[in-house]
Amino acid sequence: MRPLVRGEQAGATGLSNAMKYLSRIESLQFRAVWHEGLWRLEGRLPWVTNLRKQGFLVAAAVEDLDSGVPAIFAMPHDAPGLWRSDDLKLLALQSSNSAALDLEAVLLDEAWRTHPDAWAFCTRARPAFLGLQLRERNREVSHMTARLDTIRAAAKGHCEETIRPEVDTWNRDAAWPRHASDQAAALGLTGLYCPEEWGGQGLSLAEGIQVYEELGKGDGAYAFALSMHNICAYAVCGYGTESLKRQWAHDLTAGRKLANFALTEPQSGSDPSNMFSRARINSDGTWTINGSKAWVSLADEADLYLTVVKTDDAPGYRDMAMIAIPAGEEGLSFGPRYETPSYRFLPMSEMYLRDVTVSEANIVLPVGKGLQGSLMAIDIARVSIAAGCCGLMETALDTALAYANHRRMFGGVTLDLEGIQWMLGEVATDLEVSRLLYRAAAAALGTPEGPLLAAHAKRFVPDAALRATHTCTQVLGGMGLLTSYGLDRLSRLAQMLRIVDGTTEVSRVVIGRALKKRAGTLPALPIPKGFGED
Repeated sequence: MRPLVRGEQAGATGLSNAMKYLSRIESLQFRAVWHEGLWRLEGRLPWVTNLRKQGFLVAAAVEDLDSGVPAIFAMPHDAPGLWRSDDLKLLALQSSNSAALDLEAVLLDEAWRTHPDAWAFCTRARPAFLGLQLRERNREVSHMTARLDTIRAAAKGHCEETIRPEVDTWNRDAAWPRHASDQAAALGLTGLYCPEEWGGQGLSLAEGIQVYEELGKGDGAYAFALSMHNICAYAVCGYGTESLKRQWAHDLTAGRKLANFALTEPQSGSDPSNMFSRARINSDGTWTINGSKAWVSLADEADLYLTVVKTDDAPGYRDMAMIAIPAGEEGLSFGPRYETPSYRFLPMSEMYLRDVTVSEANIVLPVGKGLQGSLMAIDIARVSIAAGCCGLMETALDTALAYANHRRMFGGVTLDLEGIQWMLGEVATDLEVSRLLYRAAAAALGTPEGPLLAAHAKRFVPDAALRATHTCTQVLGGMGLLTSYGLDRLSRLAQMLRIVDGTTEVSRVVIGRALKKRAGTLPALPIPKGFGED
């Protein structure tokens, strides 16, 4: 089979020679599989070159070992996400869902000799994916795109038919709308990232997080609560014991049971290393837990709480673990609900654990992995919050546009006024930038760049949402202060989303540390000195 090649004209000769060489290989024992937003490359390379002078790595692979149809991957040798090892047999590099990628992955094995045709290929090729359009991979991307479109459409319908018409009633009743989360579950919104074998949708994080933008158009707190449930379901399905999965996974993905995450404590806030909650591991393998948690969402409403605890009195985080505590366990209780102004339907309170004993089968992350897993969960939550904020911003913008387009004054409508156009134009730009940022951060989750991009998204997008709600309120004038237009609720939600799962100031700290690290890699510049200074 002669493969179809994508590449620049300047590299046609070298690429053609390389592909001819590949066509003579009877059996390539190297496989490239597209799965959940990742190329997974495994096996031994029949052909690889590492031309550091040109700065490229090139490898051949096949998508289907049975058909033997080859492809060529090329990327810069110092590209983020590339790991080198003589013994490495598997490499996963996150990338986009497009048919021809800007960067792809290669497994490096310097023991293999360079084929002569590789030189022409490397010197003429751009640092991008070059090779045939892999047919099966295109089918999979098309299938996942269609599935994501279906899920997003379901979330949009849930927002328009349930959230928007009912959210004011939810807040008046100050009770979690279980009927609404049941409806969301029926639409497939409670197991977004979980494998299909456990009843989930099997979406990647980058795909599933887009759902919260649709839900956020109705209510950011509701979107936040479902995002935390999805993270917990993902943790149980991905990291829980087999016993825990059998007991909980299908109920969580089906939304019959809800879950939430408990990390923050009253005295520690954003400093989890100052944790007081302790777990004692008993001789029979059970865990007995004492402590308290703060700002627990779905307090006394969820059915399962993934709780982070220390197992030693020594300071630090190396003894932390995450364990699942079912509601109703003896010794588990909740304090008075926090009084919140515009998301009263979302129960939040402190959670108390007094000699709560659970089986070792409930361990989600073992001792030593608790904080690492918690930080990953927080990164997912931060990007999810940014997605929800985009939905909130769009609702605020549409409210202001609809009002200004019909409010008559000064011989026309207020939307004709240049000043109003400029105000709303800034909101529109912030919205587009925010979408690009949260989607880039979502695509980076699980990579070394993930925590920093999540911090950028959490710092910028909620702040932009708060500015947007203030601007849109101003466009309505005095009418913007009335609850019937909903902008007062959106403003308070934006403020809430700036704080939960790490304040925007904490994100600034993360960004600042990254900048200091980057500054250390830069050459020093001449610095002026004072008179007599050494």
